[in-house]
Amino acid sequence: MPSQTLMVDFPAVVKFKVLENLDAFSILKLRKVCFSLREFIDENPPKPMCSKLRVSISSESISIQFGSPKWLTISFKQFENVCVMSWRNDDLVFKSVGFQDESYMDVFSRELGLIMKHHSTGVLKSFSIEQLQGKDDK
Repeated sequence: MPSQTLMVDFPAVVKFKVLENLDAFSILKLRKVCFSLREFIDENPPKPMCSKLRVSISSESISIQFGSPKWLTISFKQFENVCVMSWRNDDLVFKSVGFQDESYMDVFSRELGLIMKHHSTGVLKSFSIEQLQGKDDK
């Protein structure tokens, strides 16, 4: 059986090239793969395109929407003692993951910090916060 080469085993130059071709959301997901990749990304942050960011807050959830280059939405909801983080993109790909014993505010804050750390420019062109009061009210 042939051995598999893992991304974590690639030389740094190759990892840089791979990261340069990923959008911000893919980089955030890659950070969660293992400690070595998270450490590499944090020490050598790639700069994906992300110039617009929108945060929407309701009584039950928070969502982050950003363009990188397609629009991506990450939502955070609390279900008892589990925070469910779900995401979807313009292609309507939908995935979710749960964080046991973490509040949705803590997970949201951490993810927003990572997005801001890894965006492409020193300044965002657009940042908005919407507070939703009812199902259709802003």
